[in-house]
Amino acid sequence: MRLLTISRCFSLLTCGVAVVLTASAGYGETATLKGKFVLDGAAPKPEAIPPTKDVEVCGKHKLERETLVVGADGGIQNVLIWAPKVKASAEAKGAGPAVMDNKDCRFQPHVLAMQAGQVLELKNSDPVGHNTEGHPRNNPEFNILIPASGKIEIKDLKKAETRPFEVKCAIHPWMKGYVLVTNSPAAVSNADGSFEVKGLPAGAQVEFQVWQERGGFVKDVTVDGKKTTWGFGRFKMTLKPGENDLGTIKAKIGGG
Repeated sequence: MRLLTISRCFSLLTCGVAVVLTASAGYGETATLKGKFVLDGAAPKPEAIPPTKDVEVCGKHKLERETLVVGADGGIQNVLIWAPKVKASAEAKGAGPAVMDNKDCRFQPHVLAMQAGQVLELKNSDPVGHNTEGHPRNNPEFNILIPASGKIEIKDLKKAETRPFEVKCAIHPWMKGYVLVTNSPAAVSNADGSFEVKGLPAGAQVEFQVWQERGGFVKDVTVDGKKTTWGFGRFKMTLKPGENDLGTIKAKIGGG
């Protein structure tokens, strides 16, 4: 497993020049990066949220702050990892809508990765109205009322964002989530902290970016037993064809 940042130039890349890689043009084989994020340190106690609006509906659900969600074995959910200099495949670009649901008085999923140009479908599975307000940096902002059991499509998120943007519900102010719009392969870690970024170019040095809501760009990590710092949440790897496994990545979040 090749893990550490590689500083010398490869023939596949040009030194000092921004190069966009693809997994299909010129490289032949594709690669997948997988791993598991776990918290380095004690997990915080989940903070309960007392609903202050539509209590008869929202009070039925166990509402908690989701800025740092840690599983029983320390796995960190909702960590975003993407390869900003790699162009996603045509298949990824042509996928159906990316769906974010207002369900049980929270956003599901809490963190969503989608492709630039992909339709964002905002659903409301609750029996009360919600609104979803988003403030992208490179795309038009939106603030939309979604009636009970309704859905709205956002079709003008056509440009990649450099980092996730927040979405929230003004009616239920505890409801917050994040959306990353990208042109690149991306993944969000599961409930156990595991992730897979697919559609990467094999044989190329690929730069990855890692972000988590509470801590921002993930910097202080221990990988394969070795402590290292990912400047601005970035690290580089040269990928072999097929599966590349980083194993367990212990991450300090928010300086903790």
